[in-house]
Amino acid sequence: MFIEELNTNGYFITQKVLDEFKEFGCKPMIKISFDGVGCHDWMRGSKGAEERTLAAMKLCIDNGFRVMSQTQVHRRNLHTLLPTLEKLNDMGVAVTRLIRTSEAPRWNENAPDSCLGIEEYYSEMLGLAEKYKASGMKMELMIWQFIKLFPQNGSYQLDPVRCPDGEYKAADPRCKCIRGLIGVTSEKDVVPCLQMSGYFKEHGIRLANLGETPLKEILSESDYLTEVCFNLHKFRKANEKCDKCGYFRWCNGGCPALGRLFSGEKLGADFAKCLFFENGWYEKCVNAMNGWYNLTSIKT
Repeated sequence: MFIEELNTNGYFITQKVLDEFKEFGCKPMIKISFDGVGCHDWMRGSKGAEERTLAAMKLCIDNGFRVMSQTQVHRRNLHTLLPTLEKLNDMGVAVTRLIRTSEAPRWNENAPDSCLGIEEYYSEMLGLAEKYKASGMKMELMIWQFIKLFPQNGSYQLDPVRCPDGEYKAADPRCKCIRGLIGVTSEKDVVPCLQMSGYFKEHGIRLANLGETPLKEILSESDYLTEVCFNLHKFRKANEKCDKCGYFRWCNGGCPALGRLFSGEKLGADFAKCLFFENGWYEKCVNAMNGWYNLTSIKT
């Protein structure tokens, strides 16, 4: 179970809240956004936000709760990432998740030219992963849509490899993650995952709405159900590039949300994964992580 405390700069986390969790026997992992040592106040537009956020993390850890830090990655905070990881590791944070900041209109207006290109992101994050591997830190590190590091047992997982060798099944849904969850927006619209909510709203796409249709009906027969159950065979036959690609059995067309965002098409491929495989990033990652066990091994 997760509790997300993303944008309130630590105000949500109080001793009273944690005591109430303990009282009814709930021990969730608590996700808290933290945008880097020396960068958090600027990112949040609030003086003292960094101090309050770190204090909230410490309060959770001192009370026996596992904490995940969620940290945006862009050109303005690249220099802070390793010191940030060191700080969080020393505090006892269990997991840090680094997320590439996307080209949202508001972000582009406030911080123009700050988003990292896909391969620039891969390059910077692989360099960071190498330094992290050599650092001796024990905190789990998740680098969004790229690599996960598990220092406790010396292993790693490459996110673009959705099916390691021998695991591909044409009947599997294109995205296994969305088969186990349901995204609901503040307007009660049901979406495959919350990463798609902004795109769907902007383009007037509505699959189902909990205010109009009972959940049981939505999960029995609906446009929403059709979308989340769309299998790999159907997707491959609907996408000429993927159908001819030798990497498809490993990447499965990538992330559906990113494929839709990048291509503007319902069944578009996630080109970030094309770049990963076609430009040798799999091999670069394996070489960089030499000595650690690859949980997503393939034979290219």
